[in-house]
Amino acid sequence: MDLNIEHEPFPLTFVDRSEDFENKVPPKKKKKKNVDSEFLDNKLLGYTLVHPKRLNKHDHCRVTKNKYQEEGRKCIYCIIQDKKEDGTLIVNGYKSTYPDWKINPLCKFKQHRFYVKSS
Repeated sequence: MDLNIEHEPFPLTFVDRSEDFENKVPPKKKKKKNVDSEFLDNKLLGYTLVHPKRLNKHDHCRVTKNKYQEEGRKCIYCIIQDKKEDGTLIVNGYKSTYPDWKINPLCKFKQHRFYVKSS
């Protein structure tokens, strides 16, 4: 079997597309709508958005999350009782009669956002 077969090189053609890019206007960046805009004038007044890693035990914060099987979001006030190694937070309300509950900040369905009082 002869492996020395001569091949004709493929013709390379270049198309000048520089004029396509010269006159093109870059797309405008869409401003992300603040999903918590309904609470900014009342419940979140004076609060700043923080990453859940910055929260410590006994911190008071406001948490917004998606409502279950409904449109819109919910805003709650809670106190961090404990922080677990997996990133979940054990929280409870102020003078609450309910047992502590767990918040997973990484849950993509609830989309938690944490706010602390600005100093």
